[in-house]
Amino acid sequence: IANALARADLVIHNSSMSEDTSLLAWCREHKKPLGLYGQSYSPRFVEGETGRRNVELLSTAKFVYCRDGKTLAMLRAAGVRSPVLEFAPDGCFGIDVRDDARALGFLQKHGLEERKFITIQLRTQTAKHPGRDNPPLNPLHPTPEQQAADERRAAIYRELITTWVTKTGHKVLIAPEVEKEMAHNRRLLYEPLPETIRKHVVNCEEFWNVDEAASVFARAHTCVCHEPHSLIIALANGTPILHTFSEFHGPKCWMFKDIGLEEWLLEFDSSGAAKMAEALLAIDADYAAAQAKVQAAMRFVRQRQAETMRTIGGLLAAG
Repeated sequence: IANALARADLVIHNSSMSEDTSLLAWCREHKKPLGLYGQSYSPRFVEGETGRRNVELLSTAKFVYCRDGKTLAMLRAAGVRSPVLEFAPDGCFGIDVRDDARALGFLQKHGLEERKFITIQLRTQTAKHPGRDNPPLNPLHPTPEQQAADERRAAIYRELITTWVTKTGHKVLIAPEVEKEMAHNRRLLYEPLPETIRKHVVNCEEFWNVDEAASVFARAHTCVCHEPHSLIIALANGTPILHTFSEFHGPKCWMFKDIGLEEWLLEFDSSGAAKMAEALLAIDADYAAAQAKVQAAMRFVRQRQAETMRTIGGLLAAG
């Protein structure tokens, strides 16, 4: 890695919520040009003495592209002075990998018909890796309050699943975004469903690669997710989405508002199953309009991608 950094003309930090500034500090120390692409930060990043140092570090970057307007406004207000401080989509929107053969086999095996099934994914407050404690979002030992919140949100999703199956007769795929959620998906979403509903639901039992996931999302009716990146992959492949977000996961959720999809952005706890079902069934009622909305959002995404790449290309050309 050190050799690669030494040879690089420009170091780009890709999309994340990471508040680790060690790469920025290394680049400043070694006078290596650096830019950040599609970044989000929580307010604490610019608070206090550490926040002032972070602002100074970001100000040394050749560009700081924020993937959500809330982060962008915060960095501007905090005094970040990078010559380019603008919005740019999450880097994941550039996904271009597919595994259609594997996906088609999976869909056929489980009787999932193209554009007739939704996908759904819950994010729990549980450990991301066995034996590793990473609070507050991935605690090894969740508090009773965190466990109750997971149960409450799972019940909302189960009600949404039931409404979809009952109203449309179509299927549901419980589709993991991260491997740690697979056991929790089964425990909280799949197993508690009544058999009359569960027979219309497929629980993904093996974790998949992103290329297979992209090919499945491309054939889904709508993707519903507590996390954003499955939804980014879905949009990049032409599929409508509902982001049932919790803002304590970070401001990255607001990227969907920034690309014109605010009506598909639903705060989990305040929306509840009824509002989620209303949004989902509205997509179903005029699916052509929903697909057109996806296309409009992706035109904006690709426009910003092109504009930002021209800026980065200019920096490289200037040496």
